[in-house]
Amino acid sequence: MLSAPHSATPAHAARTPNGGLDVTTVLRSLRRRWAPCVFLGVPLAVVCGLAAFFFLPAPYVAIAEVYFKSYDDNLVFDTNEPQADFRVRKETHQRLVTSRDVLTAALRKLDVSAMKTFVGIQNPVEWLAENVSVRRAGDEFFTISLSGEEAKEIADIVNAVAGSYMSEVVEADVVKRRERLAELQKVIDGVEEDLKMKQEELRRLTEMTSSASSEQSSQKQNFVLEMQIEIRKQITQVEMALLQMRIRERVLGDAPKDDAKDELVPEDVLQNLLAREPAYADAKSRVDQMKRFVTATENRVAAGHRSIADARKRLELAEAELQQTALELKPVVLKQIEIEQKSSNVVSEQDLPNEIESLEKARAELDRELEQWKVTEQETGLYSLQIADATKELGRLEALNETLTTELERREFELKNARLPARIIEDAIAPTTRSFKKKLAGVGGAAGIALALVIGGFTALDMRGGRISTRQEISDTLSLPIIATIPALPNSAMSPASGSRRSRQKTIFWTSALKESIDAARTMLLSLAERDGMKTIMISSAMPSEGKTTLSLHLATSLARSGRRVILVDADLRRPSLSQVYGAEGPGVCEVIRGESTIDEVIVSGNIEGLSILPAGEFDEEVLERVALNGFGPALTELREQWDFVIIDSSPVLPICDGLLFATHVDGVIFAIRRDVSRRSLVAAALDRFRSVGKPVLGAVAIGLHDDPAGYSEMRRYQNRYGYSRALAEC
Repeated sequence: MLSAPHSATPAHAARTPNGGLDVTTVLRSLRRRWAPCVFLGVPLAVVCGLAAFFFLPAPYVAIAEVYFKSYDDNLVFDTNEPQADFRVRKETHQRLVTSRDVLTAALRKLDVSAMKTFVGIQNPVEWLAENVSVRRAGDEFFTISLSGEEAKEIADIVNAVAGSYMSEVVEADVVKRRERLAELQKVIDGVEEDLKMKQEELRRLTEMTSSASSEQSSQKQNFVLEMQIEIRKQITQVEMALLQMRIRERVLGDAPKDDAKDELVPEDVLQNLLAREPAYADAKSRVDQMKRFVTATENRVAAGHRSIADARKRLELAEAELQQTALELKPVVLKQIEIEQKSSNVVSEQDLPNEIESLEKARAELDRELEQWKVTEQETGLYSLQIADATKELGRLEALNETLTTELERREFELKNARLPARIIEDAIAPTTRSFKKKLAGVGGAAGIALALVIGGFTALDMRGGRISTRQEISDTLSLPIIATIPALPNSAMSPASGSRRSRQKTIFWTSALKESIDAARTMLLSLAERDGMKTIMISSAMPSEGKTTLSLHLATSLARSGRRVILVDADLRRPSLSQVYGAEGPGVCEVIRGESTIDEVIVSGNIEGLSILPAGEFDEEVLERVALNGFGPALTELREQWDFVIIDSSPVLPICDGLLFATHVDGVIFAIRRDVSRRSLVAAALDRFRSVGKPVLGAVAIGLHDDPAGYSEMRRYQNRYGYSRALAEC
């Protein structure tokens, strides 16, 4: 209820609202203007509705009904054709009924020039799009309707639109399915062409290897490898014998006896001995095979292709495996050489050269035979790898072709036996009676538009006024601190405390609420008086009827109730209100200014101790001239010396300048802002005028403003804790 009081002028000038429109602002304006909206809008809506009822004809309405299936009507097979959600498909079809293509096709079926319905219509397609109505009639139904004065013509138009919808949309979907089927057939033809090319490639490779299948080619390759292994074994035996002969020859030729045995074995001999081992032979065969495969791949695909890198990687792995096998078998081979040397027969020294020559010739013959088998292996191995790749690719193409062919056959079957997803279940017939639903809709529309115009007009006018409805508008928009919030008293609270017990309780409650609110402002003034010596306070407002006089009276009463000597000055010289409240119609401020009376002669005692009233007196132009020449300054100085507080009820700031003239002699100004009466722009202009004369605006007292509707109910609960419940009970 209270805001922290501020004694300093706000740091920046008051801001006007940014004009932003929101629902809350509209509702507040509607709350303020509900009476003219109701009392003018309702009669106008009734008049417009009656006028529409009497002047709008009830038209004929022709309706055709369409059934749209909610499920996929497949007879046997589920296909992979894309299907949207039923709701989406139905809404799409309803929208397509009034599409340009459908309506153009419908007009081609009609003799437009002979129809009265189209007389004077420049663009029949646009007219149909605006007037043909497509509405939901159930989960799987919708209607196509048109209203008009020619019953037979509108029925013919509706039937033409419905028929065009069936041909241009529903049957066109079937045509599009056939087109997609033809596209699928083209894809299958391409796959079959690739399949034939791969089959031809496999047949050519099979013929080149003289085998009917990849299995026969593999058997032949195994035979070639076995023959090479056998020849390598024979070469190894010859090499062993030749090695023994040469070792003996070196020994007889006084060769060093401590040479290591592996140093006496030549590298070529060692390789031949290793080749005799099956593990080494298999590894060597895989390396040779991969070399040929790499060469073939490089010749078959473009440089940089991924398959070349894969083939080279496989070759590196095979070579690494061959080296590892050689290292593992070398000790075994050397051990065998040593054993064979010990077990071999000794050849005479004279026959040693002839034996060596014979062994060398045998080795050369075996080398030639081995080379021949290597050539055969190269041809057979390369073709085998190519056959394996071709077989794998052929299997993939066959599987793909089978899947596509199956899908094609299913779609062909379902399309051949398919039923349309929509059909017209009821054609439009020429109506014999007029539709009063259309007429009633027109009546309701006319009445609603009239009422909306009245409400919108009054609401817009009120919003343009920028009336203040919340405390936040004061603190944020106007940058003005709120000193206190005074409740807007209901009419029942303004009546004397008599009558029923409930009425008396209401009066006491609202009186206490008002008292607490005024005491908040009083607390701030007492603090300012003690701290800054402020004693002369002006209560003002931007325009009349904003509560400044009521605020002045209650504030002065509250100060007097606290034990201070207070004088309340009625400075609204042209429209004095305090004088009427206290019945002080005699001389007052005006007479003091003109010098006709002294202050002591015109002062009137208030209704409580410590409160005095200085009435306005009789106003004339001379008073205004004297006020402008500081005619009230000496009197105000005298008042400051005799009373603790001087509260001045001034005139509104914007209509007349009297308030600004009195403001030059006061210590500060308190602004009265009343809910739904004060306007932001006017309050901001009034604040600027006070600041232009250098007078601090201490803050605002908000009358009737409370952002929380439950605020006073909560205050009532707290008041009960502090003794007000006793007063209410005694009532």
